[in-house]
Amino acid sequence: MAAASGSTNNENMVHAGADDWLFLVGGSNNVEALFANPSSFTPERCQAWVDLLEQRKARLAAMGIRYLHLPAPEKLTVLPEFYLGEIPNPMGSPTRALFSRLPADQDVAVNPLVYFDRVKAKRQLYWKTDTHWSFYGAFSAYQLLCGKLGIEPNGDLVNYPRREVNIVMDLGSKMQPVQRETVTNFRLQKHSRRVFSNELVEFKEAHGLDNAGALHVGSHVIFRNDSPDAVDKKVVMFGDSFSEYRPVLLTGMLAETVRELHFIWGAELDYGYIEKVQPDIVVSELAERFMTQLPRDERNNEHFARIRIKQYIEKNGTPTPVKRAIPA
Repeated sequence: MAAASGSTNNENMVHAGADDWLFLVGGSNNVEALFANPSSFTPERCQAWVDLLEQRKARLAAMGIRYLHLPAPEKLTVLPEFYLGEIPNPMGSPTRALFSRLPADQDVAVNPLVYFDRVKAKRQLYWKTDTHWSFYGAFSAYQLLCGKLGIEPNGDLVNYPRREVNIVMDLGSKMQPVQRETVTNFRLQKHSRRVFSNELVEFKEAHGLDNAGALHVGSHVIFRNDSPDAVDKKVVMFGDSFSEYRPVLLTGMLAETVRELHFIWGAELDYGYIEKVQPDIVVSELAERFMTQLPRDERNNEHFARIRIKQYIEKNGTPTPVKRAIPA
């Protein structure tokens, strides 16, 4: 994509657009290639995704479980008006391509784009200096997800405690000079509590590695919500950093909505775990930039998490435990 008057920084990874908006364009996921002509998200890969979603739906339906997929769009998909230059192929967006192939009456996936296009002038759906959606972007996707599943959303989430912080986030850290942003963080743990965390999460927390990217995939947590207002459903969600293993974004929102939420960080469904837990609903959430790879759905997450810890120690050595402040 040619930038007319915008600029890129940090080895062409970040495009500086209008009104201080930053866009991830390069890096290992090569987001720019999604919007090239032809797109790296090929018609063959798109059809493979359609087939995968239908296979998941059928397999889970045979177990009496509802399934729904939610793609998390790139900022370039939702906010192209802030990109300074030409986007050669806007339809290269995996979300747009996927829903152009799915039947109009399908019930296997939820498309956030129509709603996002309608509300983006009123709500800041993404952080300007990060790749992820903001609270309001996540909340918009959450509302759509609940509507598609027939679950009453928790409208009180927008009134939960919050605080503003001025920080340097991922894309902003790659600029020279760094670009800061004031963001609003919501505390999404009013009724829900974490009742389980796997050894990968415990390893991260014990050693101050909560934000270590090499240790995210495989993270597994369970939240329980005993509020009388909680929807009496058990949900297993497979997702990524647009959901989070901590009680923020989609994970925190769903934990405050349903009786029990299981979150596993990863693109692959762990059918062994699903059979063991027997949830009412399985949700998969995945960022568009990861959709060029097709999940195989063969992972045993418990085994995978142990391998991640072993690989981290082999590469970095055994980390030093950290002391955490005890909450007042």
